[in-house]
Amino acid sequence: MNKRVVKFEAAAGSGKTHQLTLEYLKRIFQLFNDNRINKGDEFSERILSSILAITFTNKAANEMKERILLKLKNFALNHRGFPLPSQDGLILAELSRCLNISERKISELSHFIIEIIISHYNDFNVKTIDSLMSSIIKVISPDLNLPPDFEIGVDAEDSLRDKAREFIESICQKDWIFFESVLKNIKNTETLHKWHIDEVITNYLVDFYSITQHRGVEENVSACDVSVHVFETYENFKQSLRDLFSVIITESGNGTVHQSVNRKLVNPSLIKAIRDFLESDKNLKKIDPVIGKKFFTLEDCSRCLKKEVDNAFREKFCQHYHKTRTQLSDYILWLSLTRVSHFSQFFSDYLRIWEKDRKKIFVNEFSRTIHKKLSSWGKSSLPYIYLKLSDRFCHFLFDEFQDTSELQFRALTPILEEVLVSEEKSSIFIVGDRKQAI
Repeated sequence: MNKRVVKFEAAAGSGKTHQLTLEYLKRIFQLFNDNRINKGDEFSERILSSILAITFTNKAANEMKERILLKLKNFALNHRGFPLPSQDGLILAELSRCLNISERKISELSHFIIEIIISHYNDFNVKTIDSLMSSIIKVISPDLNLPPDFEIGVDAEDSLRDKAREFIESICQKDWIFFESVLKNIKNTETLHKWHIDEVITNYLVDFYSITQHRGVEENVSACDVSVHVFETYENFKQSLRDLFSVIITESGNGTVHQSVNRKLVNPSLIKAIRDFLESDKNLKKIDPVIGKKFFTLEDCSRCLKKEVDNAFREKFCQHYHKTRTQLSDYILWLSLTRVSHFSQFFSDYLRIWEKDRKKIFVNEFSRTIHKKLSSWGKSSLPYIYLKLSDRFCHFLFDEFQDTSELQFRALTPILEEVLVSEEKSSIFIVGDRKQAI
């Protein structure tokens, strides 16, 4: 419990749920032991609600709740003389060792904590990330101009398509010249068919909407802003590639490829392309031979290495590879926007129509909506959020963290940062497996 931020990486079937359960128990026993709370104390529910465990599915959330309650029940029964299952005995011993609390005290606290959970079950915060986002959306709905009777939808695609068709018809009638410029932008990216042009454009609007929800791309950026982002992401990719290249090339001074690298993928052609790019001075054309190689299309970076590679080198290589691949993705995304500036404006207009006077918000809009609102409010909004939620989180546990989208994490970042700064004993525990990322 000394480290405040801990990352636990584990493969499927290696006991991630067990580890999360153990970490939850560590925090709840520590909190109730340190605060010396008596039965009936109203402060007990605040302690219970201060621990937030976030899972990816309802099934995982329910499984974790069951495990926590089962361990607490067995510990409590053991305090009353019932035998303790051998596996739970090992867990009890580990908790006692880590927390420096006697096994007898932990068993005694277990009975008390179960009563608190049963009495205040809504404060037993083991939930999916969508459930958490939904809670935040509900409490700030007046600030989002949503009506009191607003609905939450699951799949937005049909509604998006209907609204897109209405929007296209409206633009054609009101501003045909602008619509022609949008068509020219789209021709830059694919060949348009003679029939069903409206469906092609509808697909573009729906697809781009999905990108904004997942990646957090700003939908209303000027050509100048796009150029700035292109330059920044270009430089970020170049620096990341330089760091990755230093891992690939041995430090012997002769510039040869490391012996652990698969030379069929990391071949002389790729090495030359990377060298030419790194030695160039902001020549965007030099990047094309690099990104045109198969090297950066691999989901599993271990394919670039030999099977008998040293684990330390594998971890170092994969860490730099994934970072570089992400930076390349960001660069390509912003570069593509330079070719569709009119479409960007077209999409911004569509989003304004989509969000105007609506009575339904969809699950995949939660993260972006919360992120935009909290960003506009600044850190001063967090006490307001806590007041509305009636919770004050101090400890966060994330399951299947590799499946948390970039925008979901960005939406939660202000809360995480504020807690780490203001609460000396706060903590974040992250469990994930990058090989299972969806």
